[in-house]
Amino acid sequence: MITDRCSTTGLLHVLSFEYSQIYNSYFRVLFLGLIILDISSHWCQMYASTKLQLHHKSSSANETRFFLVRWYYGYYFFFGYLCVGAEFSYIILYAMAHVENDGRLWSLLKLMLNCCLPGCAMKQVVNVCQGLSACWEVARYDARLKQIEQNKKTTS
Repeated sequence: MITDRCSTTGLLHVLSFEYSQIYNSYFRVLFLGLIILDISSHWCQMYASTKLQLHHKSSSANETRFFLVRWYYGYYFFFGYLCVGAEFSYIILYAMAHVENDGRLWSLLKLMLNCCLPGCAMKQVVNVCQGLSACWEVARYDARLKQIEQNKKTTS
């Protein structure tokens, strides 16, 4: 997971420079935002599953999570398309920044991007859902612990 986060971060960082030079700083903010979303959502997922002492991809760790998160970790074709779609989108965007905007190669890259981009966009939606549902699970866990402590005080 660390290697994946680092490689994605590096590629998005490079893209933030490539596309801010071509277009404007909007793309720099977009790519840097994707870095933050990717790291924070996975950190929340890991933290929540560690609190529950479960594996972050297990069905028991994700049974109370948002349905997209359950699908993401439960259906490997969905998981694979979103992961491959995101990573290939970034690679294709890098290639497109270095290819002239006409010709067959550009057309092929654009076609490939159109196939991968829906997976990339959906992965970002899943990342938001993953982060929010993991934070919700931590809050529920903390509330249960607090309730147990209060019950101990009232019975003592």
